[in-house]
Amino acid sequence: MASTDPATIRKNLIDQLTAPVRWTQTVRNMIAGGASSFTEIGPGKVLQGLVKKIDKAAEVASL
Repeated sequence: MASTDPATIRKNLIDQLTAPVRWTQTVRNMIAGGASSFTEIGPGKVLQGLVKKIDKAAEVASL
């Protein structure tokens, strides 16, 4: 949720930098929400490989 309160923004930034990455949970939530195609922008294909490990049926591409 967006915030304009400086204390909340500070806390959210600290949480963002120190909390574990929830990649699997995030991808599963996107799939549950209807996403079926994922595009990785940039060099490499690491994220495509991670998505395929989570859901072999997902379509992946790179730009």
